[in-house]
Amino acid sequence: MKKRRNRAREWVDRFILSFGFGLMLGLFLFGEDFRKSIAEFVSPLLDPIAESLPPHLMILLLGLITGLYSTIIQKYVMDWDLIKEAQWKMSEFQKMMKEAQTTENKFLLKRLEEIQPEIMELQSRTSRMQLRSMAYIVIVTIPLFIWAWFYIQNHPNQAILFPIAGELTLMHPVIGPIQLWIVWYFFASIGISQIIRKTLNVGGF
Repeated sequence: MKKRRNRAREWVDRFILSFGFGLMLGLFLFGEDFRKSIAEFVSPLLDPIAESLPPHLMILLLGLITGLYSTIIQKYVMDWDLIKEAQWKMSEFQKMMKEAQTTENKFLLKRLEEIQPEIMELQSRTSRMQLRSMAYIVIVTIPLFIWAWFYIQNHPNQAILFPIAGELTLMHPVIGPIQLWIVWYFFASIGISQIIRKTLNVGGF
């Protein structure tokens, strides 16, 4: 039974990885039409909410959803004890390797060569977890972000009043092609992520 559950989990992970990174690849390969299809797919869910909120609050809500979802995924997909163990062992390994090379300690170098596969396996396991986490996150984040992109294009004159800068539209350029609504979205996402990470002790660093 346990083996069957593990196989099922592996199949789900492969599917999520393929779908998540296929979604990212599709944004670059298929362009505007693909992005519109994504926006239209999530529109029935988000449009009714958007009708009852001003655009700047809608973007704030999407950022909060992204932050909440991302943090919960990281809590339950990532093995933080393993990550801390891998980071500690890798740090110690690098220190010992540097010392062995500096002092030309052949005995220590040989010993480090023997344990190197274990270190590499730990790194490989943490990398796989990070890929899983990223894939689970992008399958929700990308549709939300793409929908927001088209939504803002339909509300180009929506503005926010800032204490120093004054009134700025959500499409106001901040740095290069990065518009104000994108900054607003990511600050909301990062802010709620930090709060939830501390509340749920995600990462434990």
